Amino acid sequence: TPGHSVVLPTKLKAQVDAQNTTLSSLGTQIRSIELQYPYGGAPPSVVERYNSLVNQYNVLLSQNKQAVSSYNALVQEGRTKESQLNSLPCDAS
Repeated sequence: TPGHSVVLPTKLKAQVDAQNTTLSSLGTQIRSIELQYPYGGAPPSVVERYNSLVNQYNVLLSQNKQAVSSYNALVQEGRTKESQLNSLPCDAS
């Protein structure tokens, strides 16, 4: 239906952007722990926190890859439709 092809990619892009922001934050937290304990030896509570962050990161990364793939497919579909419309003959009347 008209309009959905515009709204959906916009919502999907906002979702991808939000996921990227969260992934960046999780990655920063993970790296911070790795820098604090470069040779291991972290207390059990830190290890638990680290594992939780890594699990959250991996789940979100998988979701993000799917969202990016869907977004790219929708953009390509829009470009294909635009190209088809542009190739139609103009009404010269």
